[in-house]
Amino acid sequence: MTIAAETAGQVKVVKLDVDASPAAAKRFGIRGLPTVVAFQNGEPLGRHIGLTNKKTLLALLGR
Repeated sequence: MTIAAETAGQVKVVKLDVDASPAAAKRFGIRGLPTVVAFQNGEPLGRHIGLTNKKTLLALLGR
């Protein structure tokens, strides 16, 4: 099961195409790919740069 499915209704999972939206990538300080940024109320809580696993991503979300 995906993280999006497991956390449905609690967490919103979105994907940003940094090639199509370079201004957004700059705004969020994304310099390397892949990068995952966790937000709460519009503020970044944490980030992970590079390949990862489900356990690490859930920990980033406080799960």
